[in-house]
Amino acid sequence: MQYFSFCPAINFLSEFNPMSGMVGGLMNPTLKPWIRWLLNEEVTGLLKKEYDVAIKRAGRVFNIFRIQSLRPSAMQASMQLYVALMQRSSKMLGRPEREMIAVVVSQTNRCPYWTQAHLHDLREEVNNDEMVDSFAKDWRTAGLPEPIQTTLASFTKFK
Repeated sequence: MQYFSFCPAINFLSEFNPMSGMVGGLMNPTLKPWIRWLLNEEVTGLLKKEYDVAIKRAGRVFNIFRIQSLRPSAMQASMQLYVALMQRSSKMLGRPEREMIAVVVSQTNRCPYWTQAHLHDLREEVNNDEMVDSFAKDWRTAGLPEPIQTTLASFTKFK
């Protein structure tokens, strides 16, 4: 079993060892709250199925889903919502564009956890490290077509 913590001081989700007080390599013995989660080798049944789906999709189980491991049905519903929103395409918005929007919103919210998670998925979608690195640095100068830039800019106005 591991523990999971949200640390506003460093603004990211990270592993927390309550015995040592270590958070992402930073010492913080007073950090609270922490949430129990199950490791890959501890899961069975529905939860194992959901972990396997996550690993197949992203190569790992993201921490945001691990914190739901004690409630497998909640994790399943959360994953289904994510897939319904992010992994579909339409005539107006493809999967890469959805991930770009998610990255820009995460950057606007100053959330490095979700920025990295969505950059990971964007990298998988476009298979172009140079473009994703440029996008991550500053999407405004990444050479994206104007309609995409306009769309992305609209999501930065909701601070």
